[in-house]
Amino acid sequence: MIATGTVASPMIDPDIRRLLDTEFNTPAQEAMPGVAELRAAAEQAPLKLGGAPEPIESVGDSSVRSVQGSSAVRVYRPRVDTASLVMLYAHGGGWVTGSLDSHDRLCRILANRLAAIIVAVDYRRAPEHTYSAALDDIESAWHWAHMHAAELGGDGERFAVAGDSSGGNLV
Repeated sequence: MIATGTVASPMIDPDIRRLLDTEFNTPAQEAMPGVAELRAAAEQAPLKLGGAPEPIESVGDSSVRSVQGSSAVRVYRPRVDTASLVMLYAHGGGWVTGSLDSHDRLCRILANRLAAIIVAVDYRRAPEHTYSAALDDIESAWHWAHMHAAELGGDGERFAVAGDSSGGNLV
């Protein structure tokens, strides 16, 4: 349970406190927000933490076909000359709210800190899509990243997977 209010705590970063106060300080009588509102809030949350997105060598969007359809991928290239690791990253969001945009800042940080090419997957989400759409999208993106490793700038030998929350479950 998250305590609401604006009580100062030396244990919580001021930016995180501001985010918690903004996102979770809602009167109990209000109706539960719909999927569209939850998704918009997920994309706004990183912006509320402040600061410009970390500079990166390049970011590019593409599409990957899967068994049931297609999904978007976003490729992040770090600001180093020696990137050879390709990492597939699946965003979190409880299978419903996360997106490429909600995790853009994190993927930029991962690319630069790990000196890795990050292939972020925007898998199909609930409630519009049922099981196994998200899993199919992750698997298809994994095969796509392997097939295109050299043109992405990878060495074709080193691969990794990562994700948070539902994305961690998928990978």
